[in-house]
Amino acid sequence: MTNQTQNHIVVLIPYFGKLPTYFPYFLESCKTNLQIDFLIFTDDESIQQKPAATNIKIYPFQLSTLNQLASQKLQTPVTITNGYKLCDFKPMYGKIFEDYITSYSFWGFSDIDIILGNLKQLFTQERLQSFDVISLYDKFISGPFCLFRNTDSVNTLFFKSTSIKTILTQTTYCGFDEMGSMDAMRQLWSGVPISETNSPIESFSHLVLNKEKFSGKCYFKSQIIDCELSEKEKVVFQKGQLFFNDTEIFLYHYLWNKSKIGFNAPPINPGSDFFFTQFGFFYPSFKSKTIDWGVSVFKNFRQKAKRKLKNLF
Repeated sequence: MTNQTQNHIVVLIPYFGKLPTYFPYFLESCKTNLQIDFLIFTDDESIQQKPAATNIKIYPFQLSTLNQLASQKLQTPVTITNGYKLCDFKPMYGKIFEDYITSYSFWGFSDIDIILGNLKQLFTQERLQSFDVISLYDKFISGPFCLFRNTDSVNTLFFKSTSIKTILTQTTYCGFDEMGSMDAMRQLWSGVPISETNSPIESFSHLVLNKEKFSGKCYFKSQIIDCELSEKEKVVFQKGQLFFNDTEIFLYHYLWNKSKIGFNAPPINPGSDFFFTQFGFFYPSFKSKTIDWGVSVFKNFRQKAKRKLKNLF
């Protein structure tokens, strides 16, 4: 792991089940952000056997192990059964994984369907010294990636939610990590104060923006590009930097692309630049744009067919 420095950052990523084909591209963008350590807790043995970069640590972890750890740290029975429900626990990672982050000034969470750019330019020493919560959305907590100061007041803030019992016991996703519902998000975007939105729960965004419950300083600014790309648009990863239409960006979240039949995620070529289009990941070579893409389409079709057949029987 990297040496501890002032305001050093760790990102916590639990993932259970087979890691997706695009995961190596996420790791590739992690490797160039050496000022951040990434701790990945997973039961996928294939990734456990691969050498990682100096700032990436893979922990063999079962979902049952996470449930036991969360139950112990939160002092209540926790039974997470799927990855989507795990999102509700993102704001609790600082408490759940507290024994893994004692030497860090900041901790964060991250999705894996993102590409990271040069985060050193985003998480400057001045910004880290000034804020306790750094959200990369402009009005509420950014679910794909967010940072928090590693203090007890921040790490236990979730306990103050009036909805915490529901969040911990309900088996389905509640939206605690962001705003509670898409309807509440739309209201917030339209200018409705967060306290007046019709969110079904008191989400983590409600907590950090409630001065009676949280006295820390929050940074809110849109820094994540998560739009679906048009035919002529592309995102370029080049020597640790990320560009969208020739403008440098910090994170790209390809939420809308990954489930398409035509999505391409060929075997990673470590150390090489790549680009992302509406059809997925590509290298500049002719092979990448033809043969590799064709193989990906075939694999995607086969996987979808298997899932549909499984649901029929």
